[in-house]
Formats: sequence, C-alpha cells, structure tokens
Amino acid sequence: NAAAYGEYRAGAAGGYRHVVCLTLGTGIGGGVIADGQLLRGATGGAAELGHVAVELDGELCPCGRTGCLEAYSSGSALLRYARNRLESLPAGAVSELAGHPSLTGPVIFAAAARGDGLAQDVVERFCRYLAKGLVSFQFAFDPECFVLGGGVSSVGELLLEAIRRALPEQDRHIRLLLASLGNDAGLIGAALLARDSL
Repeated sequence: NAAAYGEYRAGAAGGYRHVVCLTLGTGIGGGVIADGQLLRGATGGAAELGHVAVELDGELCPCGRTGCLEAYSSGSALLRYARNRLESLPAGAVSELAGHPSLTGPVIFAAAARGDGLAQDVVERFCRYLAKGLVSFQFAFDPECFVLGGGVSSVGELLLEAIRRALPEQDRHIRLLLASLGNDAGLIGAALLARDSL
C-alpha cells in the first residue's frame, strides 16, 4: 500500500487518480489508488492482489492457499519454474540457462529475448498468468494505469513487451508503467501518507 501511494504521489503514476500497483519480487504485493485515495478495506487488508486465484486447485502458495497469482508470477515463482524445467531438460536439449552461475529474472528474460527456447517457455508462463491477473484487476478496479515494481521490474521494457504479448488482443490497451522509485517506494509512500493525513 505504501509503495502504491509513493508511486502515485511521487513516482511513475503521477497525474493519474486511478492506479493499480503490483510489486513483483519474492512475493507479489498490491496497492490500489481509487479516485486519489488509497484503498484500505474494512480492516486495512485490501489489495492483497498476489493472493487472487488464477488457477483452480493450482500450485501451493506460501500463504497456504492454492492457485494464487503469487505462486505463478512472483520472482520466486519465475526462478522455481526455471529450475524445475532445467532439472527435467531432456537429454541432448540445450539451454543457455543450464549451469548458469547466477540464475535471476534479468538472466532469464535476456535469454528469452535471444531466442533460448526454455527461457521463452518460462517467461511465457510467467506473463500468461500475470496477464490473467491484470485483466481481472482491470475489470475490478478500472484503473487508468498499472505500475509494476519489485525486483522483476528491473528487466524493464522486456517485461512490458512480454506481458503485452500475453494479453488478449482486446486488452492490449491496458497502460503498463514501470515503477520509478525503486526500493524506496514504500518509505516514500509511508512518509507521504503520514504527511497527507495531517
């Protein structure tokens, strides 16, 4: 919530009043700005968007439920799926990710952009589920834009291009922005929330 408010007041979403922010890192954090106000919910627990179900009886999420977006489109999920695919790589198959000393989101996306088939499959799966979530959030909140932050967003335009390819054609008008405040988004947002509440 604080990161979303920071991006809305001082970051990538400046000038917009209806914003959905997702942080794609170890998990998936969410925050929603509705008509310039942070959506908090009845108990302050609104916008846990990483725990919206995208697959019936799907993979186990760290929250204990199954099929959550976080289980498919967090940074942790991206790396887990890549490692699983590498472990089951058929004999004779080749991937530049095999034996890579530092498997990260940027490494996987860069390999996919260079045409590595395994990396492309990993990225396609990651973005297919993320696109599924974005379309649902578009219908639920009708935002002017989505702001994507967190570690995976360091991939930059490669991430946005891959998501756009995964979106259904009728939903490719969705505006996707990269967060601009980095790891300070939550700190900046918390400070601005405190100031604006006085």
